Amino acid sequence: MDTIVSSVARALLQVVAGSMIARGWLTADDANLLIGALVTLIALVWSILAKRRAAQVADAQVQAAQASIPPQVTRALDQTALATEAVRETAATVKGMADTLRNAVEPSGLGERGA
Repeated sequence: MDTIVSSVARALLQVVAGSMIARGWLTADDANLLIGALVTLIALVWSILAKRRAAQVADAQVQAAQASIPPQVTRALDQTALATEAVRETAATVKGMADTLRNAVEPSGLGERGA
């Protein structure tokens, strides 16, 4: 939390606590404990709100960036992803075929030299 806001909040709480002490509703120790707890709670709420606002700004920036991508680029990226997946599938198929051939050749002794 901003130090100025924190200082102002603590000062306001001290004024309120001072009047409560003067009326006999609180002791000085209780007032210090209450002020510390309230300042901590205010800082926690402030932090949550600040992070929420930052997330909203980031989301808006991402959406604006995505909206600015031309459709041709988006289609090209989709096609690239599909092609990459097809290459992976083909590579797995070729590897499987190579393993099958390797297993078929080794037992027959064709893979051995000078036997």
